[in-house]
Amino acid sequence: MKARAIALGIGLILAVQGAGQAQAAKNFLFLSGGAHYHFQSGETGEYVLGENDFPVIPAHTGFLLGFSYLRTFGKMFGAEIDARFVSSSHVVLTDPSDGDTVEISAGPHASFTVSALFAPFPWAVRPYLLAGGGLDVFLAGDASYTSRYGYVIDVPAPAFKERFDPEAHVGVGVLIVLGKRWGFRLESRYGWIFDRPRTLSGISGSAGVFLSF
Repeated sequence: MKARAIALGIGLILAVQGAGQAQAAKNFLFLSGGAHYHFQSGETGEYVLGENDFPVIPAHTGFLLGFSYLRTFGKMFGAEIDARFVSSSHVVLTDPSDGDTVEISAGPHASFTVSALFAPFPWAVRPYLLAGGGLDVFLAGDASYTSRYGYVIDVPAPAFKERFDPEAHVGVGVLIVLGKRWGFRLESRYGWIFDRPRTLSGISGSAGVFLSF
């Protein structure tokens, strides 16, 4: 019984110490990896012969790599600058008029955003909410594919000005302080890319490490 009480006391001391370290740190550098799930976009009704033969882009998943800097203000708020890269992924498109299919690579994206964080509990395990926005950049180049029926499908790279679209996101996460100046981060975001003529959406999950100072 006495040993249990001592162990519990040591655990409480370490938890309070970790919470104090989480409060004292003002700057955080994060490196994260994960996956981004793009929801399906487009409708079969948007089919136009010779112009939009494959109108629906199925849901697909790309790998995610992110780097960010967070500055905290007071005990509950922070501002984060974030850069993310989402890899390309393979999708199969279908021509609704004749059932022809073609496998293509859905091009990679990069995003540069600013987020506001709200972390109401200054604990060693610290949950938070975030919301923000910025710019999404479509990185795909020219590509050419052959459909199942033998047609050559040329996909030109977008013009420079058409590569950039506004982005917005909301998310939840948790910071886990493990040492004096480091720990882990878990996060999930729901995001929107305001592309023309439609808005694209997706959800991401990531995990990573941070250094604080």
